[in-house]
Amino acid sequence: MNKKLVLSIFLTFLYAVITILGVLHHEIWADEAQVWQICKYLSIPELFIHLHNEGHPALFYLLVMPFAKLTSNIIFMQLICWLSMCLAVFILLYKSPFSNIIKIAIISSAGFLYFLPVMARNYAIIPVLVFLAAILYSKQKEQPVLYGIIIALIANTHAIMLIFTGIMFIIFIYDNFKEIKQKQFIFAAMIILLSIFTCIFQLHDVAGNNFYISFNFTNVVPRIFKTLSIFFANSLLFDFQQGIYKYTIFAKSLITAYALIFIAINIYLYKYSKKLFIISLFNFLFQIIIYVVLYGGGILYITRIFSYYIILIFCIWIAMDSIEQIRNNKIVIILVSSLFFLTLINGCLYYIKDIKYNYSDAKETAKYIQQNILSDNSKIFIDNEPANISLVYYLDSTHKLYSVLRSQNLKYVKWDKASYYFFTPSSWISYLEYETSKNNNSKLYVIRPKYIDGDNGLEYGQENKLKKIYSSSYTIDPTEKYNIYEYIEN
Repeated sequence: MNKKLVLSIFLTFLYAVITILGVLHHEIWADEAQVWQICKYLSIPELFIHLHNEGHPALFYLLVMPFAKLTSNIIFMQLICWLSMCLAVFILLYKSPFSNIIKIAIISSAGFLYFLPVMARNYAIIPVLVFLAAILYSKQKEQPVLYGIIIALIANTHAIMLIFTGIMFIIFIYDNFKEIKQKQFIFAAMIILLSIFTCIFQLHDVAGNNFYISFNFTNVVPRIFKTLSIFFANSLLFDFQQGIYKYTIFAKSLITAYALIFIAINIYLYKYSKKLFIISLFNFLFQIIIYVVLYGGGILYITRIFSYYIILIFCIWIAMDSIEQIRNNKIVIILVSSLFFLTLINGCLYYIKDIKYNYSDAKETAKYIQQNILSDNSKIFIDNEPANISLVYYLDSTHKLYSVLRSQNLKYVKWDKASYYFFTPSSWISYLEYETSKNNNSKLYVIRPKYIDGDNGLEYGQENKLKKIYSSSYTIDPTEKYNIYEYIEN
């Protein structure tokens, strides 16, 4: 066994141990619970219909679905993400042309340390597939079909990767134009093209079905600058997300320096390979445009941001693998390692916070409900569905959350306008009075997210009708805290 293999195995094992501790301490939150609940309750045909609401293609759901059907423990979904990241790290360490300092910088960066392996999201399967594509890039003439399959799988991981797949398809045709008439190259090209159309088919009407996603072309220029600042700020520290005008001088300086490093790396890509620069530039712009146009320039989470950084790693990988001048360029090595090392505090901070505190209070709130609210003579009502979906996962089968918006028990979120609606306090009182008139024997409860209730709570001015019996303490995600109210009959 050669020394490089031994070192790669050892570092991957070390990475696996560190990250699995984060996985085991992590409380499930809304977006993670949503995937599990969909896979648990929907068939494959129903899944493809529902994906028009999600904004994500099917691959990750299809990986999770067998486990969701066979077990009630979401740890299997978490392990899919964790194992995928461990495999990606091993491939990076053993197969990439990077210097050791760059390898260490990448695997200790925020995305690799915490946000991708610990957060059970579809982003976690992107690195391993992109790294496999990097290995096969120079071998595509010998193994075009395998290369095509990997690119096709990447297309169906996340909508953000669609432009990457499209560019790689064009480059595949361009690089293999002389061989394209051969059956295996035609087959490979068709696989990639079909995957692109499959992804588009799954997502083409998401803006019309998902209330959170909509086309917005107003104030585009200010939102571009806002999104760019958030992109670099959240790479360094998620707590910088408030906006560039609220940053301290130190934060502004650090963000500016980070952005300049980013630009310098892309300048080197342009100098040595226009093709790789185009891949990097268009994927960066695509992600920025998505969040400017579809999300109104809102928060870019590090998991989304790192989808681009994985592509940047791919571009640098190919450049260093094929161009000796850039592989041995000390300035490039310093720039690339600095880019990823600077995100380390972001990953460390959230890793430590997630072990020390609850990421979401859904687990503790569900525990309180199961210990204090009898299921046989009680009804628990909710309004906003996304705020409560993580509770649904943690509750046992005897405790149901009844959505007053749809008049049915909540199983998963549909993401339409009704999903986001909140009852006013007076509306709640009217609704609870109506429910009491139908059945006087049931105890009625209401669960509300604390960030909606504010300091006063739902019972403010209604103390003779509602009593707060539970309130969440600190959580990392401020939207995953809850108040539970008991309805008091006159």
